[in-house]
Amino acid sequence: MTKHIAIIGGGRVGAAIEAVTARLGDYRAMVIDRVDAPYCAQRMNSETELFISGDTEKIASALSRFFSNTPAKNCAVVFALSHVEAYPLLVPLDLRLSQGIRFLVVGRPADIDPAAFVRRPIHFGAGLEPGLTEALLQVLHKKMGVPDRIETYCGGLPRTPSPPAWHEMNFATESAFINRTGLARINGCEVKRPRFDTREQVLFPDFGVLECYDDALLPETLREPSLSTVPTLHQRTLRWPGFAAFALSDLSPDEKAAAVTPRGEDVVLLAARAQKDHRQCEIVVRTDPCSGFSAMAWATALGSIAALVAGMRIEHPARCIFPAADRSDFVFSCFEDIVRQLGPNGSGTSICWTGSHPTQRILEEGSCHD
Repeated sequence: MTKHIAIIGGGRVGAAIEAVTARLGDYRAMVIDRVDAPYCAQRMNSETELFISGDTEKIASALSRFFSNTPAKNCAVVFALSHVEAYPLLVPLDLRLSQGIRFLVVGRPADIDPAAFVRRPIHFGAGLEPGLTEALLQVLHKKMGVPDRIETYCGGLPRTPSPPAWHEMNFATESAFINRTGLARINGCEVKRPRFDTREQVLFPDFGVLECYDDALLPETLREPSLSTVPTLHQRTLRWPGFAAFALSDLSPDEKAAAVTPRGEDVVLLAARAQKDHRQCEIVVRTDPCSGFSAMAWATALGSIAALVAGMRIEHPARCIFPAADRSDFVFSCFEDIVRQLGPNGSGTSICWTGSHPTQRILEEGSCHD
């Protein structure tokens, strides 16, 4: 039966999610946005419905109509918004829509009270990171059988970086340059340190030397039972060398934001590696721009649809589902299926498994590391 997917947010990520559903088939989509001419308007499949409104009651009515003749288990609402924009809609729509319709929130989780949602599964952080990255943690944990160490690396990298920032962002804000606290588990102990203070250099053969630092690990991931026994756990952000030094420079926030060029041709690199005794395993996922979308938007869309497919195949109870939740390894299996179905040109993505170790640490870890 055709699945009905409503996408709230017609920006770059929402438009990419709609494009993925159109390519996969067996989906009917509706995009909801509050602006008259959203980014997706000129890119949508001709069968996709576009609804323009910023009024929550009107949005709820449009969703009820869209889902009216489809079983709830085949319906989902994808919030292709930041968590700040998504959360004001969650509770009223949760109360208005039929029980069992699944919600997915692409944005990063914040302070969430799971008790507030009891009528449907709600998957928070269902994109690239959080999302696919945490699924890789679960995949390697299952494959290696409680590894001694798991590390992930994720970043959207400009193809041609330029000084002084060596990075590109469409919307450069002060938060991009703040040396906020990064979380890790090292030798069984939870460690919090300023993220740029943890930077190291790593070598990826197709890219050369890159910069990485602890920045993306969520408390929910550390508390996940299946990962709680892994002694050392890192989730690192990837950048071209020089970004951290630029972020820490004496330039004002406005000067830093002005120095960052808009995102151009990019590539998304997602890698995870695990070690147990003398055994090692690594997964490297590369996504390039596809179908006129940036690599970052396309990779996020693929991760979101993988989470959606996985959720529809598993009967989760009505509860909050966080990125590293039980069975999230199935999300990556669904991601692999989507990549195979779309093919290398349609997915823009390559997946490489290896038992060797092409990723090499360049700088020796100091005393603050494990």
